[in-house]
Amino acid sequence: MRNKDYQIEFKAGRFKEYEKTVLSANLCIHFIPMSFVKYGSNDIVRFDCKGYTSIGQYEKIPIYHMLDIMEQIFRILSTTAENLILPSRVTLNADTVFYSKKKNKVKIAYIPLKDDKASLRENVMDFIYQMETKTSQGTRGYFRTMLRCLDIDNYSMNDMADMTFEMKTELDRVKLDNR
Repeated sequence: MRNKDYQIEFKAGRFKEYEKTVLSANLCIHFIPMSFVKYGSNDIVRFDCKGYTSIGQYEKIPIYHMLDIMEQIFRILSTTAENLILPSRVTLNADTVFYSKKKNKVKIAYIPLKDDKASLRENVMDFIYQMETKTSQGTRGYFRTMLRCLDIDNYSMNDMADMTFEMKTELDRVKLDNR
């Protein structure tokens, strides 16, 4: 999905009615704008991704940009409930996370997870594993730290965002020291 609209047909009921209302009105600015059309017993969902490219379209992403993307995702997940979107229902993968290099901003194409009992922690950990492959081999320690903090240290999404910000700050410091 690159800088254009696309649509997907879902079985009716996948999206809760209040989710449709919030997302259609674009009340949650961290999600790709969406519209819904009822088609028989299904819903056709149109995503307006102008100016954004799915992370899946990128072969490799420099570690600083990846950390910035991850920080933004953690911040988004920590605030979605304010707009009645449960973070545990947000599908995170390389096709649902979009990035604008021009704006340096992340948005998510909201697709609810099929399993209502899914864990936010497991969903985020799976996403971290996917993103680890998008960076160079020598930078994978950052992702291992993220996984440990989620799995063992039980960090919240805000804690994860703060930790990722600290990682970016450390990278900046190393760059300055190497000048």
